[in-house]
Amino acid sequence: MSKFYSISEPIKFEGPNATSALAYRWYNPSQKVLGKTMRDHLRFAVCYWHTLCWPGGDPFGGETFNRAWHHDADPMNAAKTKTEILFETLRLLDIDFFTFHDLDIAPEGKTLQEFNANVSAIAKILEKGMAKHNKK
Repeated sequence: MSKFYSISEPIKFEGPNATSALAYRWYNPSQKVLGKTMRDHLRFAVCYWHTLCWPGGDPFGGETFNRAWHHDADPMNAAKTKTEILFETLRLLDIDFFTFHDLDIAPEGKTLQEFNANVSAIAKILEKGMAKHNKK
């Protein structure tokens, strides 16, 4: 079972008549189109900010997503948790890429030196995760 999600197996292609709520109906990563697989044509990416950082802001109120890492007293611990959830998200969606900005992955800190150290520390974790899970 996932640490965050209620599923443990990646979402699969089941065709247009799929009955599962979590199934790819039209995207078949291994299907060839004009000599290349759909996976090669359609290089989907998870956006770090939208998936892990955005609090689900509502114009009539505050955050709508109740994510534990948004309320972690230790910002670096929250950043590390987000990296774990990122790679779990990529695995479950069977997606190879992700995008981010520097402040998405690490807390700002009190000084430029602390900020740079935070980004470097989380970048090392991301680098290891990318190698381990073959993600880009």
